[in-house]
Formats: sequence, structure tokens, C-alpha cells
Amino acid sequence: METLTIAKLLEIWPDSQLICGQATQTFANIKTDSRTDLHNQVFIALKGERFDGHDYLLPAIKRGAVAVVIDQSSKLDEKLQQTADNQHCSVVKVPNTWAAFYKFAAFCRSEFHRPVIAVTGSVGKTSSRCMISRSLKGQGNIVETEYNLNNEVGISQTLERLHEQEAAYAIVEMGIDSIGEMARETALVQPDVAIITGIGFSHIDHFQNRQILLREKTSILNGLRPDGSLLLPFNDDLLIKYAEFHKLAAHLHLYLYGLESDFVPAKAAEFPADVTWVIGGQRTLAENAAGQLQQTFKVNIVHFQGDKQEISQTTSVTLATPAQHHAQNACLAIACNVALHLPIEPAARNLAEYKGANGRERILKIANTVLLDDSYNAASSSFKAVLDTAELLCRQYRLPKMVAVCGSINELGAYSESEHCKVGTYLAEHNLERIYFVGHGAYYMQAAYLTACEDKGRKAARCKTYRQREDLDEDLLRELQRDELIFFKGSHSFALGESVEKVWDELNYRVQNGKY
Repeated sequence: METLTIAKLLEIWPDSQLICGQATQTFANIKTDSRTDLHNQVFIALKGERFDGHDYLLPAIKRGAVAVVIDQSSKLDEKLQQTADNQHCSVVKVPNTWAAFYKFAAFCRSEFHRPVIAVTGSVGKTSSRCMISRSLKGQGNIVETEYNLNNEVGISQTLERLHEQEAAYAIVEMGIDSIGEMARETALVQPDVAIITGIGFSHIDHFQNRQILLREKTSILNGLRPDGSLLLPFNDDLLIKYAEFHKLAAHLHLYLYGLESDFVPAKAAEFPADVTWVIGGQRTLAENAAGQLQQTFKVNIVHFQGDKQEISQTTSVTLATPAQHHAQNACLAIACNVALHLPIEPAARNLAEYKGANGRERILKIANTVLLDDSYNAASSSFKAVLDTAELLCRQYRLPKMVAVCGSINELGAYSESEHCKVGTYLAEHNLERIYFVGHGAYYMQAAYLTACEDKGRKAARCKTYRQREDLDEDLLRELQRDELIFFKGSHSFALGESVEKVWDELNYRVQNGKY
């Protein structure tokens, strides 16, 4: 990529004006946070509802910014002018700093000529993105979304990093919370490979129903580059029906992935022969050398023609986690490598090193207690998945007691009652010792759980409900027992990760002091 200069910015922003400084000044990237090291950087002053970057121009200059970008409503006062001159900092004025910020991101994308992978969906975006990234290890440098910065601003920041780093691939996580947002995001990202992990009820409050959410998520295809690829899970009925109805296979490269247990052969016959199916086989669970539960399964790359199938490639995948949904994510990662025309054997080997991020099915074991930390976020479907994983771990570690810490699910709107009730019915399918419910959905979860237990003739766990997590923590710590698994699940705002850390610290204290 060419060296960036202030002159290049003036070219990207034709309505901009260089107020002072040198157009020949070079820089590495554009930054929006005045608190970071800004040497060789341009600071752009964005204005939001609760902040105004123009209030931080002086600190940005003093932190080494070689230029600052201001909007036309901002006045360059004498002190700022003098500081900029003394620090040899250029000042560029644009009609709107937000528009300029996004235009620069679009420029960075246009200058990047390697594959860009975009990941969206109701659940599993971050885990899928991380697993794809792990599978591509050894294929060159990867620029990917940091943390969960998957809104329009975070996406732009990811694209702008393409100019700083010599990347072979970019993986961009794309989240939305308003109608029309995906159309803007995909216009920026212009993916070569688009992935939709599923259409569920997460954040459904912004979209009224799943059909509207489907329309918004699938608008990612508006930005898909010519000869692009689309990857969909074949266990999502809405997405499969959409792909079939719109005959997507005639317009792009279609890859359908998932587990053999969800595969319906009759459905394969309804798709053209050039659709690629990536199917994970039966999973085998076993302990590794460290005594941790892992799963191994085969992944086949299959094409169907009528009732005949042809397996073109096969590989074996081992994951250091027993979770079934991670097996599906691994199939997605293999499918992505196929779409990128990369060999699948190195990808499979790389996946053995995958470890979930904090708050995403992190397993902590001390003495005879296991903590399953899946506290980062929640949906009713992911509650079901973590319960299945918890059941496996109880069997593996021979723990007779399972304890649930259940935070509510945010942004469900009119579906709040029904989705929280689903969680309650899922809980009733398992033998639980204690359940701690917290938040606005606590009543619905508890009521549905107790009703389902009564219907099944199953003894219900001891249940408690709370408005605040802090009250829950007090009871949870006091009631800790031996030989139990405790899992934590809830929307991010309930900060159940802090509860995990408190319990972990308490367990360590007890073990170190011979009290456990």
C-alpha cells in the first residue's frame, strides 16, 4: 500500500481544507481516542451524544498527533493554533468528521486486495470469527475485529488497520441493532466471503420478528464482491429456505455446513450439484493428557447429485472443548478454508489449539469443583448449549451436583416472556441442585422451570431470584459446596463474569487454607 500523507487525505475528502501544516506530512493511521499514543497518527475529532472529540484536540496534539481533523462547526482558537504550530501538527477541516472517518475506512478497504471474510448472525459471531482466525494460522498475517467491536465504528477501525499491517486475510465481525445498518456496513466491508451463523432472537427488540432480522442480515449479500462465497449453517431453517427460494447457488458460491446429526439428505437433493456441503461426523469424547475433555470428529467435503454423494476431501478435527456448538463452528472454519481454496489439513491441525475467550465456555477446575464460565452474552439457544456442555462435564468429572447462575437476556422486546420461558424449560431437562436467577427475566425463567418440573414429575432445584447481581454473589459464595459444577450464563450487562472471579477467588482461598 502507498505511504499515507495529508495530501492523500485531502484527495480522499475532496471537500476538506488544510488549515495549517504541510500536505507532505506522512502518517500511519487515523485514531479516534486521544488517550492513546498518537505519534505518527492523525486524530479525528468525532462528536457523539455523550462526547465531543473536539474537546480533546489539545491533548491529542500533545500526545504526538501529526495532524488533527475537525469539522466545519469547530473554530480553531488561538491557543490550539499556537500549539499545533509549535508541535508541527497539521489541521484539516472537513464538513463532517463522521463522514470523513467512514470514507477513510472505505479507502483502506479499496486498497486491500486480499480476501475479506465477514461474519454476522444472531449468535456465535465472535466464537466463529476466532475459530476461523485460528484455522488460518500459518497462512499469513490476519487483521481481525478486536474484542467485540462489531458496530459501524468498530468495523471502520478494523478496515483502517489494513493500511498499517501487511495482512494476508481480514476477518470482520458485523453486528447490527437497527434497520439499514447492515446495508451500510456491507458497503464498507465488501466481503469476498460472507457468513451468517444463524437467525435467532438475540437483539430481536430492534427488529420486531425473525423475518425482518433475516432480511437485514441477508442484506450482507448486497456488498458481496463478484465471484464471492456465502456460508450458511444447514440447521437454520430460515436461512436454508431463503437460500433455496432465492436460488442463491446460481449467483454465488454456496457452502452449507453443520453436523451430521442435523443433516437431512432429502434437503441436499433440493440444491444444485455445485453446492458444497461441509459435514461433521459423529463426535467422540475423551480426556487428553492434561485430563481435560476433548472431542474428535471427521469433517467431509461433499457434493450431492440427486441421491448420490461424492466426498472430495476429508479430515479429522480435535477440539479442546466438548461443546457441540464448537464442533459446528469448526465445520464453519473448515468450510471457510475450502472457500478460500486452502488445504483443510493444516486448518484442522490449527483448530486443536483453539481456546475459547473469557466468558465463552471457559472451564475452570480447582479441587473437586468446576466453573463453566459462559457469561459473556446470552440467547435461549445458547442457554441450551451450555446446559448440554455442563451435563457432559458433570459426567466427565463425576460431579453429582449442578448449579446454575442465570442472568436475564436483554433486547428481546415482545419476545422477552417467551424466550425466558424457553430457558426455564431447558433447565427442567437437567438435574440441578440450586438455581440463581437475576434480572428482569428471572420471574419468567423460574416460573417456566417450576411448571416444567411439575409436568415432568421431576424434583425441582432450590431457586432464588434477584434484582441485582451483588445480592446474588453474597448468597452464592455463602452456599458453595463440594463436588459441584457451577455454570454462569446471562447477557453481558449483568456482569456475571465478576461473579465467576469472586467464586474462583473464594475457592482458591479455601483450598490454600485447607478449608475445602
